[in-house]
Amino acid sequence: MSTPIPQPPTVPFLGNTRDIDRNVPIQSFILLSKTYGEIYQLGLLGGRKMISINSHALANEVSDDKRFVKSFTPAMHEVRNLIGDGLFTALGDVPSWGIAHRILMPAFGTISVRGMLDDMKDICGQLLLKVMLLTFRKSFGPNGVIDPSTDFTRLALDTIAYCSMSYRLNSFYTETQPPFVKSMVDFLTESFLRARRPHLVQALMHSATVKYESDQQIMWELANSIITDRKQNPIDKKDLLDLMLNAKDPKTGQGLSEESIGHNLLTFLIAGMCAPPYIFHLVPTGMLTFTIYFLLKNPDKMRKLRAEIDEILGGRPLEVGDLDKLPYLIAVMRESLRLGPTAPARTVAPIEDTTLGGGKYFVKAGSSIVIQAYLMHRDPKVWGEDAEEFRPERMMDGKFEALPPNAWQPFGFGLRGCIGRPFAWQEVMLVLTSIIQKFDLSLADPSYTLQISQSLTIKPKDLKIQAKLRTNGPHISSMSHPHPRIMEPADSKSPLYVLYGSNTGTSEAFAQRIASEAATYGFAAKIGTLDSVTGQLPTNGSYCEPADNATRFVDWLSNLQGDELRGVSFTVFGCGNSDWVQTYQKIPKLYDLLERGEGDASLGSFFQVFDEYQGKLWKTLSKEYSTTKRSVDISVIDVKVIDTGDERAESLRQADTALGHLRHLEFELPPRMNYNAGDYLAILPHNPTQDINRVLSHFGIVKNQHVFPTSLPIGKPVALFEILSGYVELSQPATNKDIETVMSASSDKATILSLQALKASYDDEVIAKRLSVLDILERYPSVSVSLGAFLQMLPPMRVRQYSISSSPLWNPQRVTLTGEERAFLGVASNYLSSLVPGERVRMVVRKCSPLFRLPSDPTVPIVMFCAGSGIAPMRGFMQERAMQKISGRDVGKAFLFYGCRSPEVDYLYGEDDLKEWERLGVVEDSGYVQDRVWHDREVVNDAYHAGAKFFTCGSGQVAKGIKNKLVEILQIQHGLDQDQAVEKFQQITQGRYATDIFD
Repeated sequence: MSTPIPQPPTVPFLGNTRDIDRNVPIQSFILLSKTYGEIYQLGLLGGRKMISINSHALANEVSDDKRFVKSFTPAMHEVRNLIGDGLFTALGDVPSWGIAHRILMPAFGTISVRGMLDDMKDICGQLLLKVMLLTFRKSFGPNGVIDPSTDFTRLALDTIAYCSMSYRLNSFYTETQPPFVKSMVDFLTESFLRARRPHLVQALMHSATVKYESDQQIMWELANSIITDRKQNPIDKKDLLDLMLNAKDPKTGQGLSEESIGHNLLTFLIAGMCAPPYIFHLVPTGMLTFTIYFLLKNPDKMRKLRAEIDEILGGRPLEVGDLDKLPYLIAVMRESLRLGPTAPARTVAPIEDTTLGGGKYFVKAGSSIVIQAYLMHRDPKVWGEDAEEFRPERMMDGKFEALPPNAWQPFGFGLRGCIGRPFAWQEVMLVLTSIIQKFDLSLADPSYTLQISQSLTIKPKDLKIQAKLRTNGPHISSMSHPHPRIMEPADSKSPLYVLYGSNTGTSEAFAQRIASEAATYGFAAKIGTLDSVTGQLPTNGSYCEPADNATRFVDWLSNLQGDELRGVSFTVFGCGNSDWVQTYQKIPKLYDLLERGEGDASLGSFFQVFDEYQGKLWKTLSKEYSTTKRSVDISVIDVKVIDTGDERAESLRQADTALGHLRHLEFELPPRMNYNAGDYLAILPHNPTQDINRVLSHFGIVKNQHVFPTSLPIGKPVALFEILSGYVELSQPATNKDIETVMSASSDKATILSLQALKASYDDEVIAKRLSVLDILERYPSVSVSLGAFLQMLPPMRVRQYSISSSPLWNPQRVTLTGEERAFLGVASNYLSSLVPGERVRMVVRKCSPLFRLPSDPTVPIVMFCAGSGIAPMRGFMQERAMQKISGRDVGKAFLFYGCRSPEVDYLYGEDDLKEWERLGVVEDSGYVQDRVWHDREVVNDAYHAGAKFFTCGSGQVAKGIKNKLVEILQIQHGLDQDQAVEKFQQITQGRYATDIFD
């Protein structure tokens, strides 16, 4: 007897349409596959059903032309409004499809495509010229910013038109989008939307229908123009268009009808840019964009690819003979297509009633079966637990050839698969080698993470890249290019380059402070990111990741081969947070004129430590470069009243709130922000309203006063209340330098003596009591410090990061945070405790370490150790397993070892979620960490032998205690001494023991 195919609960008339994201359906399919597994079905409008296949095993089974035929999604039926029975949209085996297929196939054979390489170079050269101009001319965009979606679309359209039809569209000769491209994009988007609308709703959308038909007319006008031009001006070249017009089918002796010529010409023009469903789609908004994104996010892979290109090509253009001599490039392209198949799914239908999964699931003839290539390409049973990682090496040294049948299907399958694969493959190789040879690329926004835009195909959303001419490759001629950010100081002062890598803004703020004081000590300072000088440092006189705007620099620095740093003098101040024990200061220690400075953001003395370092820096530099401190006018912050009227930004107003207690918070995420269990929520807090009012009261300023700050990162008049709320930290302990500033503003001897005593007892009186600059000014009201000087002393507001305690399978639009029951003293915890329902919060999801993720296979057991608020990610893991269990999936055992001071105080969720999940059999009875680890050592041992993955989240002390107990278990079980047991622990937990440690 067959097993029913899993299906989410339905709504009358609507089926499961509410379970699918209207704009990016693939995000919904990802979550549904995590919930229901390798197969599920959805009810659609009109009583239709769709079966989704997500695993390689089932995808391989339906990749059988004898049992299944190509089917079409509703969106592809809408595309037929334009291209009818073209090669990729013909229904069944209509005669016109067979004739076109046999006539046009020779045009895309390997030999024919290799003969197109010179024509491809012609169009590629236009792209390279535009990118080169971008590096010099700001009129094209700031600092060479490229929109790959736009430029690769131009490239693909011009390439397919010129190579297959000998027709020049000259898309790069206009700054605006070509009319055909705009109409094509709008047409495909509307086709996607029309397929999702009820017929009654569509009938009422008159203006959309008029635009839809107008777009088709514009595209037909170009197609007819190309055909007419060729008929009036025939050429000797035997290209694709010549075959369409003149060739005969070897089987029937017939040629293509006029209608079929038009349909297929439009098919190829559209396919050249976005490829519904499987031809050439890798070129523009697909593979090239995905590949560059993956390479920029993995600079070690980019470096390896560049080395291969430089070695094989040596600066010359790609030739036909080189196509088989670039194995790493081929591996990169295969891996990019695995993770970013631009056509993420294909649809088939069984020819007759059948079963899937070895007879497990019954499927009726004609049922719509969607093969989710995007998910199948991530099947851990084929690709391993690192299936989400970009690792081209998995495609090399015979591994690709050894893959199971149909494990890699970016080009479709069988008779209706992509006939243009050789064309697309060759074009991508040419474009990638050409760009990487000539340019250094970087993300315009270093913190960008992949977002998907979806119509009939998918592509990276809002991806922008920067380009600059390479200065260190074999292609370099006499042409040189100055660095776009770090320019040579033009005055007579000694140059000082202040470079930073920063995610939260702290390091950037410290860099600005050094740069602002440089002139005082006789230096001309220039400021920039570390990535901005990768490979170009000026020579004038597993666990830790660098900041987003320092990733490329750290990778370059870690792979220096010779004397690239000869003549470079540098010093480092490393910012970090010792709460993250395993990663603290790991990047700064990579990198000496001055002993490395070290700032710990978890301590109240964080900014004081930087002040001490800065003092040593100026003393050392002044001695080294024979400069002297001089009196220089430095603008602190120019504060002036701009407007005291009613016009101002809207802001939330609420009553002052006292410090509160936090246990559990839920946040609704903005659109397109996705998360996984184990990720973090980074929040930019606000200062408490009562503290802001204290500042305003002290300086005698009204709430709606506007100021124009010159040294804060704003650049326009803003409300002072807004600056005090979200740009600076009011409660940060004052530094000794701050106390000296306050002393210099006082003429009262008693006050000065008192401040000197305060400075002498700094640790006890300032750090321990968290005495802020505002506290000091209120303590000594006779001191007259200007508002500008006060703002200058305040550090910038820093982002705080918290472990998410929920799973997107529970709710993809909501996340929860979990905290211990305690009074909150810091600005962030105070901010969180004062939030009220409906209040807006500035936040972003940050990904956790790839190791700290649930196994892709939910049947793999998990063992979780945690204490206090360390339960947060574990709750997300258990919630995800619970949702999978409820949906009918088999899940592995989960064991929770939870430590707390007392169940009544700290046992978060003990009486609700955990009890329920224990009842469901998702998690075994929990215990109290170290002692229970030893008490239940047989449980831990059995879980290990069952293939379990282990997680620890908590303080360094808790993590150390757990590790010691596990090592002790190994000692006794295997008769090892301490060192042997530690070594064995490291061996057997490799890849299976993940930690998230804080103090």
